[in-house]
Amino acid sequence: MSESTQPCAAEVEQCSPAPARVNSLWFDDGNIILVAEGFKFRVHKSMLAKSSPVFRDLFTVPQPTGPCCKDKDSLPVVNMPDNGLHLLYLLKAIYDRAFFGHNTLTATSVEIAIGIVSLAHKYDMRYLYADVIRRLADIFCTTFETYEARSHQRAGLCTSPIGELPKLAKVSIPLDPVFLINMARQIRTPELLAMLPVAFYHATSQSAESLTQGVVRNRLRAAPGTHGREALHPDDLRRIIAAQRKLVQVNRNATRCFHFHGAYLSPECAARRHSGPCYKGLQLLSQGVVDAGYLGSARPLARRDDWIDDYCKKNLDGKLCKACQENIKRLHKEAREKVWNDLKKLFDLEAWP
Repeated sequence: MSESTQPCAAEVEQCSPAPARVNSLWFDDGNIILVAEGFKFRVHKSMLAKSSPVFRDLFTVPQPTGPCCKDKDSLPVVNMPDNGLHLLYLLKAIYDRAFFGHNTLTATSVEIAIGIVSLAHKYDMRYLYADVIRRLADIFCTTFETYEARSHQRAGLCTSPIGELPKLAKVSIPLDPVFLINMARQIRTPELLAMLPVAFYHATSQSAESLTQGVVRNRLRAAPGTHGREALHPDDLRRIIAAQRKLVQVNRNATRCFHFHGAYLSPECAARRHSGPCYKGLQLLSQGVVDAGYLGSARPLARRDDWIDDYCKKNLDGKLCKACQENIKRLHKEAREKVWNDLKKLFDLEAWP
C-alpha cells in the first residue's frame, strides 16, 4: 500500500508502553479521551454525538467515576472495544472530510474504507456508512453495467480508484479484496454482501503469498506474529483456489467469438462466406488473440474492446470492417455478462458463508 495512504508515524507518540497519543486527533479543547488498541484520542463529545446516535445515547448515561476513569486533566477516559486503526480512520473521516474525499490516495485504500465501514455500521453513522459504501462500490461493482463503465474509465489510468481521479493520474493501489470479504463475514450487511461476487473474482488475481499468508495490514508500529496480516477464512481460500481453475475454462467459452468462424462476423459479411476480406481479417485477429495469451487467461471479465481497436488499426489494414469489429465486441460483451451473472455460482456463494 502506498505510504501516502497511512497516517504519518510522526502523528503518534512512540516508544511508550502506555497508549500512544495520536497528535492529529488530540485537541486541547477536547472533553473526552477514547482509547483503543494502544491508541488514544482527545476528541469532542459533541462531534461524536452529532455523528452517531449510539454515542449520543452513551453520553446521556452517567459514566463511572474514579481514578481509572479519568486522566490527569480529569477528563473521562473511555476504553473502546474496537480496532485501534479502524477507530483512527473513523475519527479522521469525522473531523477531516478531505481524509476520505475524492482525488486522494487515502480514498483509494480498501483497508481504510473497510475500517470506517465496520465502525460506521456499529455506531449507526448512516451518512458516513453510505458514503464509504458508495465509494467501495466504485471498485467492487454490483452490476455488470457499472463494472463495464468503471473498466472503461480505468483503462490505462489506475487499478482501483474510489471517486474520480484526474485523467492523467497513474497510481497503483492494490484492490485488497481480502479486507472486504472478511468484513462481510463479520457484519453481513446487504451492501457488502452484494459486493462479494466481484470481490472474490478480484481475489483470484492476488499473489499466492497474499492468499495463503494474508495481505499485509497498514500498521504504524511493527506488529508481531500474524497480527500484521489480514488472512482469508479457510473456506473462502478454498473457494478462490477452486474457482481459479474454473475461470480458465469459463474464459475459453467467453472468447469463442474470437475464433476463426464466419458466425462471428456481421450478418452481411458472413453471407459472403470466404469471398469477403473480413474472413481473412478474422483469421488474423484470431491469431492475434492467441499470441496475446487471451484465450488461456483466467480473467473472463476482461474487456478487450481497446485491444481490438488497436490491433485492427495496426495489423489488419482494413481487412476487418467496422461492422464485424462491433459484432465481435457485442458477442464478447454478452459472453462476459453471462460470466458476471454466474459469479455467485462460480464461487459457491449461494449459501455463503
